[in-house]
Amino acid sequence: MSSGRLSWSCVLIGRRPRHTLLRLVVLVLASIGVFGYCLLPVRTQGISMLPTYEPGSLKFVNALAYTWSQPQRGDIVAIRLAGRRVVYMKRIIGLPTEQVWIDAGIVYADGVARDEPYV
Repeated sequence: MSSGRLSWSCVLIGRRPRHTLLRLVVLVLASIGVFGYCLLPVRTQGISMLPTYEPGSLKFVNALAYTWSQPQRGDIVAIRLAGRRVVYMKRIIGLPTEQVWIDAGIVYADGVARDEPYV
């Protein structure tokens, strides 16, 4: 080290190994918290969410999105039906108390035609 060159251990670990270890522990714990409870990774399959999401694309679902607000028409939500690993992504086209139907590719909510180009 006296020649001014850095060794590989110094490059990988740094000059203060305890600080590097502490940073690593904090990063791992933060990642577990964020990706285990807040942002859930979901890989899309099938064509039901085209053209918004391509099949096979990886998206992150915000698990805290509706903690302080209610879902709205047009929102995309993730629904768990069979354990933690099976998640369906769907778009909200109707709100509570509305009667919704699709006729000839047109979405109706309480008798009013809605502009839903992805149907």
